Amino acid sequence: MEEKTGTPYITFIIVAVVSLLIGGGAGFFGAMYYVPMMNPNNLNMANNQMGSENNQMPVPSVIYSVIGTIKSVSGNTFVLSVDSKMFGSNISERTVSINSKTVFVKLTHKDKAVFQKEIDAFMKKMNSMSGKENATTTSPEPPMSYTEKTVSSPKLAKGMNVMVRADENIKNKSSFTASKVEIPDSEMVKEARSSGIIQ
Repeated sequence: MEEKTGTPYITFIIVAVVSLLIGGGAGFFGAMYYVPMMNPNNLNMANNQMGSENNQMPVPSVIYSVIGTIKSVSGNTFVLSVDSKMFGSNISERTVSINSKTVFVKLTHKDKAVFQKEIDAFMKKMNSMSGKENATTTSPEPPMSYTEKTVSSPKLAKGMNVMVRADENIKNKSSFTASKVEIPDSEMVKEARSSGIIQ
């Protein structure tokens, strides 16, 4: 397991805690804006700009994932409707291609009681490590509010909300090939919509 120390780990924990606090579906979608900040170059930019511009997070320069609603499907491609202001790209639609290497994953909201126990256990471990961090510290992974299940070629349809990931920087790309397509369940989508994260 990769060890996480220093500023990157601190940023990771902040993202995780925010995700836990704002709810399952909202946390999954909302945290995606901050995940690109884990890129070392983006972390340096964030550290330099944090505290300026009314404490708003800076726009990442490298983006590997995007959230949106499927507008249309044709063969091995689909058009994803996204927030045109997302990441400062001004691109409202992105054409996504899928191939034999694309992985499809269905996300299912965890039972709240189960997830709460996982959070409590995680926070207990974090508290026990407080003040003991060093270069060799191996930190616990924060729990996710959902489970993942790999599926084979699910039927994609107009109106579905998905998270699409790529192996390249897609910030300013209107078309790209997906390395992974994540399909959240209806409860996660409902929570994200109620929080205004997706339309």
